[in-house]
Amino acid sequence: MYTTIAASACFATTQGTKGVATPENMFPSGVDSTTFINPYTGKAGYTRKATIGSTIANIALLNKLMSEKTSPQNAAKIQEAITVITPLLSSLQALGVFDFFIPEEWIATATQPGRVLVAVLYLQQYPENITAKIEKRLLQIQSQTQVKILADSIAKALNNNK
Repeated sequence: MYTTIAASACFATTQGTKGVATPENMFPSGVDSTTFINPYTGKAGYTRKATIGSTIANIALLNKLMSEKTSPQNAAKIQEAITVITPLLSSLQALGVFDFFIPEEWIATATQPGRVLVAVLYLQQYPENITAKIEKRLLQIQSQTQVKILADSIAKALNNNK
């Protein structure tokens, strides 16, 4: 089942005040996907149940894989995670994930290379969000990383911004 949800308006109570969002009122039983309106930007986008959860699980996997010695098996798993995450980025944007946790926060830490990679994939799709500060940090990460897919992804994001 499919529905449309405006995060900032859909929880109106019968008294006309906004209610608290719960999983049940955002995705009632039997509803697996929706058009969600970003509460920060007002822009709408398609999303499914478990979009954020699956992204977090894949970031954790990427953190592990990207922190280990490079191998063909790791490279294949990293590519598989990227293939799963990339189509979710527009949903994460619609949900406001990159407004609640801004890209600068995603790329600030060296201890979560998977989180950095997901931010870079996001910035590839939304290059208008690359500020001078973000570009400077990405160039720093690119020069320091030993993970080829991260360096290549950064190059692509920065190239998309030109």
